[in-house]
Amino acid sequence: MSADPHIFKHVIDTREAPLDTIRPADGNAAMAAPDDRGEYGAVPTERLEAQVCELAARAAAALCGWLLMVAELDRRRAWADWQMTSCAHWLSWRCGLGLVTARDHVRVALALTTLPLIRDAFAAGRLSYSKVRAITRIATPALERELVDLALASTAAQTERLVRGYRRASTEPATTPGPTAHWHLDPDGYLIVEARLAPEDGLALATALDRLRDTPPATPDKPAPDRPAPGKPAQRLSRAEAFALLARSALAIAAGSADHR
Repeated sequence: MSADPHIFKHVIDTREAPLDTIRPADGNAAMAAPDDRGEYGAVPTERLEAQVCELAARAAAALCGWLLMVAELDRRRAWADWQMTSCAHWLSWRCGLGLVTARDHVRVALALTTLPLIRDAFAAGRLSYSKVRAITRIATPALERELVDLALASTAAQTERLVRGYRRASTEPATTPGPTAHWHLDPDGYLIVEARLAPEDGLALATALDRLRDTPPATPDKPAPDRPAPGKPAQRLSRAEAFALLARSALAIAAGSADHR
């Protein structure tokens, strides 16, 4: 996609001027000038802080303009005239960038041509390159305004974390937890069991426990109880007793199977 001509108005003309002749945007005061040794030791801290922040904003604005030029060069495929594989390879060759960094710059440059709100905030020096690089990974026209607000209210590191979280949430399919079973011993030595079973397995377990409560089978270590006297109701096992009996029955069956091998 071709970049709109008006977006190049954001390119800053440095005019090869010495740094100490550059004036702040509001024109209220001159930039702090280094001394003869190129140091800023005599500059008041508040002034130095303010001007460091202002130059960072100007650097961001200049980088925005440079990236828009890169996007236009890529649109024209100017790099192909030099027998380069891509615009990133051309940047690595002509501008001294590492190839990974160059690829990231081209990606951001192309994104800026379709995201006017992010582009304008970047060109005004309100967003740093680090923040723009992060939010352009997930930006769409529908999300753009929200992402600009988020980046303005966050540090670059926070913005990166939020973007990573968004990408994970949007790329990982929603899944329903599968069957699970957990157990542990409480302070008294009792076993605490918690399980999540598929509906059919849960029904089978519940049915088995109910039947064991009424007619517990005999096991080698615990014979079946005698039938109750007529007119006397049978003593029903608790669910916990039926669960333990189910476990012992399974162990007895496993032991019998092993003996017949």
